[in-house]
Amino acid sequence: SLEVDALIVLNSDVSHTLLDYFVFNSKNIILCDGAANHFYRSKHRNAPNIRAIVGDLDSIEPEVKTFY
Repeated sequence: SLEVDALIVLNSDVSHTLLDYFVFNSKNIILCDGAANHFYRSKHRNAPNIRAIVGDLDSIEPEVKTFY
């Protein structure tokens, strides 16, 4: 498998199979604003390699912001 230094996730739909692969094989995950909402609702919610949520945070839901 290919190890990736960083996975940057944007606020858009992505293949779950592809996401599973990259979440498992990435050292660091950076979520861009509303992407945190998608991660929160996925099985990757507690991924230990989530390092940051970046952006102006206008799209992140209050519950998600509190969780992270």
